[in-house]
Amino acid sequence: MRSDPGSGVDPAPRQQQKRSMSESKIKTIGTLVSIVLLGLMAGCATESDLEALRQEVSKSQEMARAAEAKAEAARAEAQAAKAEAERAIAESRKAADSAAEAADKARTASEKADRIFRESLRK
Repeated sequence: MRSDPGSGVDPAPRQQQKRSMSESKIKTIGTLVSIVLLGLMAGCATESDLEALRQEVSKSQEMARAAEAKAEAARAEAQAAKAEAERAIAESRKAADSAAEAADKARTASEKADRIFRESLRK
């Protein structure tokens, strides 16, 4: 062991103390750096999670808009089909009325023909 001339104290324990303080500081700095890096990574993960959530919300909104557009188109088609059905019903009612009128005229004509035939038999 070496001794400092004139001090009478062995320098080895002092160097060990300095080394252990330096190692302690390095460990503390390493721990702090690790904590900061973990915090940054957690912040990045949180930011990426938020971005993923924003994208999902955006996709959901797009899907909702597309569904609304499809529903609106279906409503318009349904209204057009309803109008067409109402027109067809009105037309079929006219046809039914015309058929009833024709049947009535045919019955009247048949009765007249029967009367004429009976009168011809009497003569």
